[in-house]
Amino acid sequence: MRKRYILIPTVALIALLSLAFVGISEINNLYLDKRFIQSVELSPCVGGVQYTIWAPEYEYLSMTYSTRDESGHMVMKGINGLFGGILPLRYTAGNKNLSFEILTPMQRKIASGKLPLSFPEVAKVLPQKGAARKISDLELKANVNSVSFSFSAPGHTQAVLSFRSVMQKGKTVIQSDGEGQFSGEIQLPLAYASDLITVKIHSLKNNSLLGEKAVRLAFAEFTLNEPNPQGPLWGVKVCMDPGHQAQSANVKKVYHMPGSNKKVKGGSVGMAQGCVTLRKESVVALEISYRAAIKLQALGAEVIMTRTVEDTCVSNMERAEIANSNEADYFIRVHLNMFENKNTHAVYVYCPRNSPYAKEAADKETYNLLAEALLEEYMLATGAAPGYTRFSDKFVGNNWAKMPAFLVETANMSTPSDDLLSSQPSYQEKMAEGIANGVLKMWQITQNAGRD
Repeated sequence: MRKRYILIPTVALIALLSLAFVGISEINNLYLDKRFIQSVELSPCVGGVQYTIWAPEYEYLSMTYSTRDESGHMVMKGINGLFGGILPLRYTAGNKNLSFEILTPMQRKIASGKLPLSFPEVAKVLPQKGAARKISDLELKANVNSVSFSFSAPGHTQAVLSFRSVMQKGKTVIQSDGEGQFSGEIQLPLAYASDLITVKIHSLKNNSLLGEKAVRLAFAEFTLNEPNPQGPLWGVKVCMDPGHQAQSANVKKVYHMPGSNKKVKGGSVGMAQGCVTLRKESVVALEISYRAAIKLQALGAEVIMTRTVEDTCVSNMERAEIANSNEADYFIRVHLNMFENKNTHAVYVYCPRNSPYAKEAADKETYNLLAEALLEEYMLATGAAPGYTRFSDKFVGNNWAKMPAFLVETANMSTPSDDLLSSQPSYQEKMAEGIANGVLKMWQITQNAGRD
């Protein structure tokens, strides 16, 4: 009989070995839906709670958790069904219970329980008589996964800082320098780029509000490289168009397509928003586009971006003009969809139908062949399904492009799983890989057609 082996990824192996040394804490009221998950092991450790989860059918799961001091929603990536890592607890103090639920990507509960915790607790010092009742100089500085703060509160040795974002919130006692000056950094490992973080400062006496301010987290910078001269796409130009933007493109109406008398709004409309993360389509599209651009450069392509930041305003007509003026070979427009049906997972690739520019770029049969190649590679890389190609005249940017143009609805943000996964760096890499491989396959089709 052939022996069967289970490959355990390094991160999970480390987690299992660590548990052997620190011991596995008993989980109270443990519920497991054995159809989907086989085991859950949790143990307090430095920085939070170490977890090991065995759910053979899944590559991604999420965990919601709460103590009296903090709560959050964390997406976890497994390897061969084994999940291992640390649930970050940065703000829990004293003897508390950790309540948790483990959810499928579609947010179905498959496990839950409570874990007793015991962390050091800070001795509290009440404010002096006559201490400041309000603070007017609260300053916040947005970083990628943290927010720096500073303020002065004369008469206060300590204060309570609370923060709130969609995916993570908490409170903690902060210490002054002894003269009423406070400063520090709020760690936000579960919050996303451009998330709104609201910070409140309370007095330890009567929990009265001293000050409040909000800031959006910084967008993580991506570094674009030079095209790889040894890559198969050397000499090919690709214009990447991250859909939408932070600013509303209130531009005048433009002609629907070349030669048309019909005028339509020239700006982007109908931006999607995550049903769980509440993230804007424009932010996620920019992240995916950057990752796709880097992969395309590695394949040798020269990449032009219609926008590189969130805080800008580029109309659909201007996006097409950027692609045209740079004489791009392909125009790839990255979007995310939104439907009323929260169970819709479909991926769409839209091509222009009747635009004279489109007809000059490729006949309908070739256009469809290219779109199918892009869709097939995207689905292969991500596992997303089903997928459809569509011809449509409704996209101004497509209609005015002088090269093959494709608007790709990469995911559905009104579906919980699509929303959560499309913001995960590891899944965004798959999305980017699918786009880059799709461009490569389209180029191979174009080259082969030229030889016939």
